[in-house]
Amino acid sequence: MIFQPGQSIEVLLAAVERSERAEKIRLQDCNLSTCNVTLYSSVARDTIGAVDTKSLGKPPEIREEAKRILEAISDPERYAIMLTMARHREGVSFSQLASVFRANHNTLSRHLKTLTHATLVWNFYERREGRDHSFYKLSTMGEKLLSSLKPELDVTDQKSATRTPVSA
Repeated sequence: MIFQPGQSIEVLLAAVERSERAEKIRLQDCNLSTCNVTLYSSVARDTIGAVDTKSLGKPPEIREEAKRILEAISDPERYAIMLTMARHREGVSFSQLASVFRANHNTLSRHLKTLTHATLVWNFYERREGRDHSFYKLSTMGEKLLSSLKPELDVTDQKSATRTPVSA
């Protein structure tokens, strides 16, 4: 049952009456020129196929990923961790990061987990001196994000360098 613009309401009603489930169809006030006809989902499913209506209201996956990335990089400590990793492309161990940032190990671990979950940082293990060591480095996404922010950071650094202190 396909309703085309320009068809009369009688044609539509005749098609509805022929339907096996005519009692489950409801027409609301509509603008027939734009085919604004509402059907109950059971008839619509028979006509256009099954659609998971719960998934229609959810935002796309990309929005969730963008939200994770923005939340991860918005914290100054996590941003500083990323800048440190950018200077050490081969990777930085957890203990090296802990000594640089002098942060509580739980706090540092949480920051690294957030960055890893946001796909900005990779965690990998290497065997050195007979022991496995955990290393972190920027992912491709993290590198691209920092490189896209670099021009903005350079401008900010230049502005702060040209400012003269106010004398009292």
